[in-house]
Amino acid sequence: MKKIFSTLFGDLIAKIYISVIKKAIDNYYTKTQLSLSKIGKNTKFYGRGTIYFSENLTVGDDCRIGYNYFFHSKGGIKIGNNTILSRNVTIYSANHDYLSKKLIPYDENYLEKEVVIGNSVWIGMNVSILPGVVIEDGAIIGMGTVVTKNVKKGEIVVGMGQKVVGNRDLMIFDKLNSDAKFYGKYSKE
Repeated sequence: MKKIFSTLFGDLIAKIYISVIKKAIDNYYTKTQLSLSKIGKNTKFYGRGTIYFSENLTVGDDCRIGYNYFFHSKGGIKIGNNTILSRNVTIYSANHDYLSKKLIPYDENYLEKEVVIGNSVWIGMNVSILPGVVIEDGAIIGMGTVVTKNVKKGEIVVGMGQKVVGNRDLMIFDKLNSDAKFYGKYSKE
């Protein structure tokens, strides 16, 4: 009987933690980190992540940011409206100054380059975006891609070499965009 009670009681505690306590902790943590950022209306952060230099982060309206995001915003990060980032997305807008003439492998300074992500962009899980990259409206970045160079409007890119594997139909994209038919705005989450 003791074992049954312990098992049931343990499951109850776990369910309460997952459904109530963890959610409250994550919400508090996210709000604290985002307090200096500019966040648009109806934008949701799912779960916890890390933001350095949050005062240099701007996120538009109707965006969705997945769990375990990592944003190093020293050089500035701008994310447009209706953009969706899956889990484990890393964005760096600065890098250590490896060009230093006083210290190696780098000094205490940063090389800052703003990252700009357009409207209605979909960024898959485990994507890494490097400093200075511009991702234009409607682009899709496939799971696990390391984005080292700019991505044009509507391009679909995947993999370590950032291979372009297709393009959105820009006539349909532009029509849905002009009609404000956005996932974050109309989805029933």
